[in-house]
Amino acid sequence: MLFAAAGILSLNHMLIYTPDSARYLAWANSLAQFRGYIDLTVPEPARYVVHAPLYPALLVPAAWIAPTSILAAKIATLLFGTLTLAVFFLWMKTNVEWRLALGAAIALSLNSFMLIYSTQVLSEVPFFLCIVIAFWLTQDVIEKANRPPMVGWREIGLVAAVVAAIFLREVGLTLVMAMLVVLVLHKRYRTAGILFGISVLFSMAWFVRNEIVIATAEQPAMRNTHLFFSHLYTANNASLVQEFLARLSTNAAIYSEAALRLLFLPEFGLRSYMLVRPQEGMLSIALSILSIMRYPIIVCSVGGMMYGAWCARKRPATAKILLVFTSVYVVPILLYPINDNRFLFPLLSVFLAVVSFAIEDLLARFKFGEGKNKIRFALATVLGLLVVFPNAAWSVSFVENGWRYHHHPVEYISDIQC
Repeated sequence: MLFAAAGILSLNHMLIYTPDSARYLAWANSLAQFRGYIDLTVPEPARYVVHAPLYPALLVPAAWIAPTSILAAKIATLLFGTLTLAVFFLWMKTNVEWRLALGAAIALSLNSFMLIYSTQVLSEVPFFLCIVIAFWLTQDVIEKANRPPMVGWREIGLVAAVVAAIFLREVGLTLVMAMLVVLVLHKRYRTAGILFGISVLFSMAWFVRNEIVIATAEQPAMRNTHLFFSHLYTANNASLVQEFLARLSTNAAIYSEAALRLLFLPEFGLRSYMLVRPQEGMLSIALSILSIMRYPIIVCSVGGMMYGAWCARKRPATAKILLVFTSVYVVPILLYPINDNRFLFPLLSVFLAVVSFAIEDLLARFKFGEGKNKIRFALATVLGLLVVFPNAAWSVSFVENGWRYHHHPVEYISDIQC
């Protein structure tokens, strides 16, 4: 409820990603009018859909209530954000003690990625939700020794979540591959076959519609398939292998640094979107602390994740799911010609899970809170607060300035220009 309230207070008409968000609104409006996927905001109306198509369909109820409304679309996305937190908590509760699961959900709610993507017209949060559901149901399918002779609700839910992920973001194909590998490793061949067949069926149907029928007729200037195989890092006469190696080295350097701060402040670079001001209040204090404690916090975060990955061996099903998904997911984002820190957002589910495993193991080993270990518990609590504080400070600044911008835009812009 607090997350939803913070999201509502921060809502405004600013779109941080264009033209992506504008396209989503245009398609949602056309779907709400039962005209199919058509962008009427361009000089020549276009039916080619350059992004994954499901997110605009999720915005249709908002478009019925308030056509082309940015705020209505943001509220719809915020509802998915709130649902994501609940589902993430329930999934984590199957792996760790409920208080740790709650702590992980709170950490997710405070993460600046979670707040900003839940209050924008973007598909990141529904995609994250599908990933968590897929993790949960795959884990459930694997751990249930006595499988029913017929397809059960777990299999149906798993297939629905994975197929939805494909149509929320193209990189959702990695979720299909990862879950197929995990299911096959655990000899769940029936579920794997159903998942593969339905995923291929739906994907091919959309490919024929979008890339063969519509793209052939309209000849759009931008197509993801063409973009992926373009020479953007090397000369046109270079081989694709050279192009991919150049992308790999560049993206690996960028993402490795960004991943180190994913838990405690993804927006450390403070791309402000005009709504986060480093010199203000709590955020300035947080950045001052980070200037001193940044590397110890990074070391603790990385150490916690590595230790948590080792502790995950006690949960073989979950461990395989997280390991395989991470291994498969990083390949396309390292090879994609455009790098963006938001592509790391799905990995936050993995990072929070393994850190929770580490914390649970440490609590069991040292029995924090008893006798001499009270000092250790106090130190661990302080470190935990230091990790959470930068995200909390960022979120406070984002909510406060978002509210100011929405209600007094002229005054706010004048203030930040001074």
